[in-house]
Amino acid sequence: MRSVVRNPQNPALLTTVSAHLASPEIFFPTFCETKPIQTSLPPPSKLPSILSIAQLQLDSTSSLLSQLLLDLEHHVANLVHLESHQHQLLQLYSTQPNNPTLDDELTRLRNEWNACVVRCVDLEYCIDIAVATLKHSLDLAILLTPLFSSSEELSMCDRGGMEELEATVDELLRLRDTWILKNTRLSFENLTEDPEKVFSLESDLISLIREVVQISEEKAEKMATRVSHVLDLVAKVLHSHDLSTAQKARTLLLKGKALTLTVPFAQDTEEVKSTLRKAIKLDSNLSDAWCELGEYEWMTSGPESALPLLQTAFKLDLPKETIVRQNFLTSAEFSNFVEGCDDGGVAVSLRFAHAAVRERPDSGQAWECLGNALFTASLVDAEGGGFLSRSLVAFAQAAKYPEVVGQPHFHFNRAAAMHYADNFSGALAHWFRAALLDPAWPAPRINAIRCLNALRKMHTAVHATGTNTTTKTTRKRVASLISTLSPSTNSMNRLLGPYHSLRYQTFAELAEGSNPGVVCCGGIVASLPADSELTLNLLLVDAKGAFLVLRIFQIGKGSGPSTKDVIAIPDPIVEHCTVSTGLIHLLHAFDACVRAEGAESAEEEDDEFGGRDTKIKELDQLESLDFLILRVSSPQILCVNGSRVGRAWTAAAVPKNVFFAST
Repeated sequence: MRSVVRNPQNPALLTTVSAHLASPEIFFPTFCETKPIQTSLPPPSKLPSILSIAQLQLDSTSSLLSQLLLDLEHHVANLVHLESHQHQLLQLYSTQPNNPTLDDELTRLRNEWNACVVRCVDLEYCIDIAVATLKHSLDLAILLTPLFSSSEELSMCDRGGMEELEATVDELLRLRDTWILKNTRLSFENLTEDPEKVFSLESDLISLIREVVQISEEKAEKMATRVSHVLDLVAKVLHSHDLSTAQKARTLLLKGKALTLTVPFAQDTEEVKSTLRKAIKLDSNLSDAWCELGEYEWMTSGPESALPLLQTAFKLDLPKETIVRQNFLTSAEFSNFVEGCDDGGVAVSLRFAHAAVRERPDSGQAWECLGNALFTASLVDAEGGGFLSRSLVAFAQAAKYPEVVGQPHFHFNRAAAMHYADNFSGALAHWFRAALLDPAWPAPRINAIRCLNALRKMHTAVHATGTNTTTKTTRKRVASLISTLSPSTNSMNRLLGPYHSLRYQTFAELAEGSNPGVVCCGGIVASLPADSELTLNLLLVDAKGAFLVLRIFQIGKGSGPSTKDVIAIPDPIVEHCTVSTGLIHLLHAFDACVRAEGAESAEEEDDEFGGRDTKIKELDQLESLDFLILRVSSPQILCVNGSRVGRAWTAAAVPKNVFFAST
């Protein structure tokens, strides 16, 4: 009907429409009588059919009336134009009364005027009929109003019911991701700016911690109330609509999405699983339902149960949300994903992550997925510097979105990547943000304090070795190593091994960053505390008595050089580690506040993580950290005591306590 009346240039079609408008009662019976009879299916519900017909009649009549009014406006404008043209011709005719050309033009103009007037009269009549028909349609809609149950809202019985349900679920998911930001003093700006500028020792950290803990505890009850509202909407949609099988499956999927939010708080979560399985049973091609079920299985049983469901989803489709969730879950457990991997699994994860960003470049979650995948790839690849830098760029892009910044796991993962890149200040700041968003979660705070204490000991070792603060045994060891490393000895070429042809430089001669074509050599004075499970930290001294911290990545547990060994490092990478006094004070003050409030996890064990000896009373003695680091991405490039190590000590990096999902 709409395609006919939208062609005002076809008078024959318009005349046909006008003839039908002459009998307003024909609209409703015609729609009823011409509906095809589905003899093979059970008869549909009467109420939804009548409502659909009434809605169709209202839409058709209002659309037709609108088109008729536009057509009338067009012809009236044409009459105004003809009148202006006739006025001009009459002025010419007064000066040329016997001009036959003007006579013909005036005759043609008057004929066109008459035809246009007749057309306007016809349109006026059609508009009157259309208005009367619209009145009948409105009367019918009013008569249908009592057919609604008193417990059902009119808005849920029209075509906007499903849209309202989807909008409510989407808003519920956004609220979950921004709960802390919306209900506490923490803001997007607080979590993206330098914590030393936003927070200070004078600020009331204890009050903020109490507020965050209280709001976090209230989240379960508040979310349960909102989920209950969603369930009411779902019930109304299922009972008020003559839904198709696909629509019922979609409705159950939305119900499952809402119920999934209760998994972290509820004891019995079987309803989530049963609802999603019903949706899949109704529509086995609904890939998003497979993903939701996979997410549920991952939260309750682990990634092993989730991956088959996600693989099924990918066989069906590659929708935007599916790509994002697949990458979240496949990257959830590094130990299973990285260990024994031939790079194929990492390549798949990267492909999915890049696809997520291409599909949704404005999604912070997609960018976070890409950051996670690139970080995973950097752990597998011994030369993964490119992956690591790209991972940090992806995390920086994800940090532009409040729904991502409000999640503690995002800051935890970004801190892990920065820590792996030896950006200690950035890692400590993000662990602080993660701990601030969830004070009861011990992992961020423990990692920050553990890393900070290890860095302090490295700083002390670098600046104190060789002075009276060290033991006599250490001083003798340093003197012996310096003698061994003296360039004047004949053993230097042997100690450099296959790298003797490179340009030899002492630690002081190395530039920050990469030093291609250079080899440096140092003796191991002592092992240093581990700041993570990913590295082996050693204290080196060179022939001039300068000290550096050597950090070896991807080294197997129990492997590595021993004290007094001499290590030659080709193309050394020198990094400058600095941590400000303000950040150190802030972290220790926060740690003390959490402990004072008893907000730490009951499962936390100091001995397991170690290095928890600094208390709030010692803040005045804490100073900024400043020392140099030699970074070795893989032990296979090292030469120890003149022999190339090769792959003997190499092992895949498998970090613990990496989290990719939020509650």
